[in-house]
Amino acid sequence: MTRNNEEAPCLDGHTPADDLIVADRTGEAGGSTEDRTVFNIPEGNLQSFYHKIALLNRKAAKLGCPQVVTEELGTKTTKIDPANYGTITITIHRIKVTGTAPKIAGWAFIGKIEHDAEIGNIISSIPGEELPAEYRTSKTICDHCKTNRRRTFTFVVRNEAGEYKQVGRQCLADFLGHLSPQQVAAYAQRLYGLTDSLREEEDLWSVGAREAWTVGTEAMLALTACFIETDGWLSRTKANEEGGGLPTADAVVGFILDPHKEHESRRKWYPPEIKVTDKHKADAKAALEWCRTEMWGDDDYTHNLRTLCKRDDVEPRRAGLVCSLMPRWGKTVERNRERKAEADKSPSTHQGEVGKRQTWHLELLGINSIESGWGATHIHRMRDEAGNIFVWFASHRPLLDRTFYQEDNDGNKVPSTFVVVAEAGEWYQVTGTVKKHDTFKDIAQTVLTRCKFAEVK
Repeated sequence: MTRNNEEAPCLDGHTPADDLIVADRTGEAGGSTEDRTVFNIPEGNLQSFYHKIALLNRKAAKLGCPQVVTEELGTKTTKIDPANYGTITITIHRIKVTGTAPKIAGWAFIGKIEHDAEIGNIISSIPGEELPAEYRTSKTICDHCKTNRRRTFTFVVRNEAGEYKQVGRQCLADFLGHLSPQQVAAYAQRLYGLTDSLREEEDLWSVGAREAWTVGTEAMLALTACFIETDGWLSRTKANEEGGGLPTADAVVGFILDPHKEHESRRKWYPPEIKVTDKHKADAKAALEWCRTEMWGDDDYTHNLRTLCKRDDVEPRRAGLVCSLMPRWGKTVERNRERKAEADKSPSTHQGEVGKRQTWHLELLGINSIESGWGATHIHRMRDEAGNIFVWFASHRPLLDRTFYQEDNDGNKVPSTFVVVAEAGEWYQVTGTVKKHDTFKDIAQTVLTRCKFAEVK
């Protein structure tokens, strides 16, 4: 794809055959033209890259100079793994940039000389051009007025015959016969510096570039596990309440993206010893698997966390939420250990006869909702007074009639019935058919179907 405005005619009507390539003046001599004219821009820096060119093209349009043209050659994906702390994926856009030296009356601006009496001449030339060596030591003489007086800048122009002239700023109008040669010269100088300015946008570690990075989810969670093991978990809420401390999620993301993480001034923000072990990696893998297949919850936080963890990588702005998976998974693992220890003391056994319908007095422990292509499945976990576990898989939540009594004008209590949703932590009369006897994580559970909930009488 090529971006440019309509080509404006040059001031003396020269053709695009006189175009020069805006090249990297740091490129090796003899290198391929494409190598010097193609910029590798991280996706996060694209806006700044094109903004710089747009500013220059607006100036060119006012002066009747040709536009700078860009051509997108494609994209490539690169991965970096700074110090083995987490793979970062970066999308790079390869963009070719072409510019044209402005001309007036057959003379093209080739370069500018900055005269410094103490250190000598500083040469700025059109990228891809090199001024004759004599100009490196030339005096502040103007070839038009033939005077050698104190000047800060002189300009070097060249005609189609290859003849060079050094002209003072004040003589440009007379020499070139143009009303605003200084403005054209100023534009040319901005064109001289365009390559260096655009090269700045190739920085992979710039703030803009880092906004478009993606970080490997599993590797980042392994690093989070390492941080938690060393310093514990500090949530953003707790950090704000206590008025200090860097939240663990921010520390992990900052550590991965920080190019100066090993600098002494930065190390104070991170744990003293950071070494991701095989155990950390195994915990990260297990946490991801648990999140994708078993994690319970029907709130927005759980939904967002489950959604983000479907991907193998995550944007830095979302990484903090994903990092919070590790402490949540850790709490679940600990609760499961406690439940197993409790179950070992009073083990759950299978209840009822498969295929028969029965009523039990059960406590609703919780409801986990899992989204799929067929819709949501709600998993209801219940237990009786003896600790036996019951499970019911349903496409809807349990509803029951609840009766309230209100007094009328005569003081009589009038019943009113409302439909309510069963809540976790409450006891109900549950009638259901035994579908099968199952075992989950070494705990026997009775799987029910076609359940109906009622208030305990």
